[in-house]
Amino acid sequence: PARIIDLQPKKIMLKLINNNKYSNVTKKVVLMKEYITHFDICALFISLVTLLIFMGKKDRHRIQNKVFFAFMIDEVVMTAADLASAILIKVPTTSETIRFWKDFSNYAYHLPHTLVPVLFTLYVFLMTGAYKKHKPAFIVTILAPYLLILGLQVSNPFTNAIFYFDANDAYQ
Repeated sequence: PARIIDLQPKKIMLKLINNNKYSNVTKKVVLMKEYITHFDICALFISLVTLLIFMGKKDRHRIQNKVFFAFMIDEVVMTAADLASAILIKVPTTSETIRFWKDFSNYAYHLPHTLVPVLFTLYVFLMTGAYKKHKPAFIVTILAPYLLILGLQVSNPFTNAIFYFDANDAYQ
């Protein structure tokens, strides 16, 4: 009957539900990270339904709708990869093939996830007409964080800057 409020090394603040008092527990506690896939399944279903509804529209040829379509494809790929990654992380790495698919699913999630703010910003610029008011240098400034993170993701196999699996096959 306790709920975690704040996690610190070797110390967990627990709020006891029964009497609403705080208690310090100084025992070393190992928490297993259990990934709940229900959200990803629902998100994938909603994204696919939205994509199918959008594909039935007649005015998909406009540039705003093309960007929205790219955004929806990105969302479906990202959610499917996140779901695959969550399932594969639970599988023990017994071969290089499993390691490859774990890494692939993580990259397939992180790359589209990084693209979300860029597509959203582009969509807003197109919908509001703001792209006409700004110089190309401003657009490059908007893209700079994306390019930096993309560089980190591309170099991740060598630097482990975004994610990696440690010696115990734990996702970090």
